[in-house]
Amino acid sequence: MELPLRLSSRPDGSLFFGIPPYVRIVMGAMFLLLGSAIVAAGFQGGLFGWFALALLLMGLLYREDWFFNAATRNAHSAIGFTPLVRTQTIAFEEIESLQLAAFSKGTVPGSAEEKRSDQEAFDTMDGRPGREDARIWSELFKRRKLYISLLLITRDGERYLLDMTPARKAAQLAQAGRAIAALVGCHFIDTLPEHS
Repeated sequence: MELPLRLSSRPDGSLFFGIPPYVRIVMGAMFLLLGSAIVAAGFQGGLFGWFALALLLMGLLYREDWFFNAATRNAHSAIGFTPLVRTQTIAFEEIESLQLAAFSKGTVPGSAEEKRSDQEAFDTMDGRPGREDARIWSELFKRRKLYISLLLITRDGERYLLDMTPARKAAQLAQAGRAIAALVGCHFIDTLPEHS
């Protein structure tokens, strides 16, 4: 299931980038509904019912979010299943930039095809049509899947993946990156790096 993270602002100017609240509400409602049905049937839910219930519980307990606190000037990440969530805090001063990066599933890293695919991913994100023959081939045979990721890069070179989404839906990811970079006070890079 493809679930892009959403950016929301808080009254104090802080930003939250994570799984939208409606997802937890829907998962919780479905969990209660299915759980009630299994209980009403005398715990005779069958293998599929119990499996679906377990998946809904996992979806309900999963966290993947970043909180950019304007007051403390820190970025807090929380990723994992409650109560085993892995957290990390990064000071705004340690953040060098936020960057959009292309990823082309089905290409060889460093190849000319990867460079063409990366350019096509950025073109798709920007709404510019790519090469028509390549686009048709890619759509028909799903040979390559084009993605754009949002990376947080620290001054010591560490990279953190904030989110990854298909290139055709990445405009919202770019908006989130710009807003976060403006709050943090760092560079936002939304172009392909120059290759020598």
